[in-house]
Amino acid sequence: MKFPAPQNTKWVGCISACLLLFATASRADTLSFAAVRDSSLPLAEYLSSNYSYTSSQLRTDSLGAAVSIPSGSATARTALGVNRIQVENLAAVDDEFLRDNSIGGPFAVSISAWADRFTITGGSGRGTAQVSAIITGQFGPKPDPSYGGGGNYDLFVGSAAQIASLFARPFEFVVDNELPDAVLMLEQGVLKPGTTESGESLPPQSPFGGVLTGTVDFTYGESFYLVSVLTGYANDFGVLNALNSASFGISAPGGATLISEAGFAYASAVPEPEHWAMLLAGLGITGWAVRRRQRPWSASQRAA
Repeated sequence: MKFPAPQNTKWVGCISACLLLFATASRADTLSFAAVRDSSLPLAEYLSSNYSYTSSQLRTDSLGAAVSIPSGSATARTALGVNRIQVENLAAVDDEFLRDNSIGGPFAVSISAWADRFTITGGSGRGTAQVSAIITGQFGPKPDPSYGGGGNYDLFVGSAAQIASLFARPFEFVVDNELPDAVLMLEQGVLKPGTTESGESLPPQSPFGGVLTGTVDFTYGESFYLVSVLTGYANDFGVLNALNSASFGISAPGGATLISEAGFAYASAVPEPEHWAMLLAGLGITGWAVRRRQRPWSASQRAA
């Protein structure tokens, strides 16, 4: 089930600018998107895509995006190698029929994404690079029940066309499940009892995040894109604060040289061995192997 696209005229300029950006040159860049809606979304509008956000903002600079209304707020801040998000909802689903038949209620969403092109030299043929991400955050704190919050992280090898689509329409790209298979992936949420959704379901006020590691296959001398996307969402009384997350790192094989198009040094995000126990204890988690099938806002798998 697809989540509807926002009907907002200021998106026309954003889309045109983003498409022009990637049509004229392939380059590293960042994106921050924040949006909130202050009332329930009837099922007919959900299915027809006929609605608008109360407030939304998209930025492709270092300033980040932030929106706030009485029923909630969303923030996204992005730099190369770092994704940061925060979402909070302050109003419950206001109609029981909507609760049973659509996403219902006000909601907040934030998306932080960056992309960079890498080339690895100093060898021949195929090789393997190590990638890692440390994701930290907190659901709540609010008095129970603070249900309705969730967060997703994806690192994937992408194309220039996929990056252009993500930057032009980030909300639709994520929710319509256009994300390719991820090298690193995390999906967690605090859901109301009885609600079903893919990913890991946590109790209210749980820590969010984890230490993720993986590998990327490459050919020496041939460029490839890596794209990092961190998404947060909240409805009912959900809260997710991940403004200190996520930190990414990549390591080339010994003797090889890693070149970032942005000229940025991506130090390994994995801590030294002596710090592992402390970090994992603080996060209260040991790892995940969850593959996403649907995005969190589908009609049958809503966060409310």
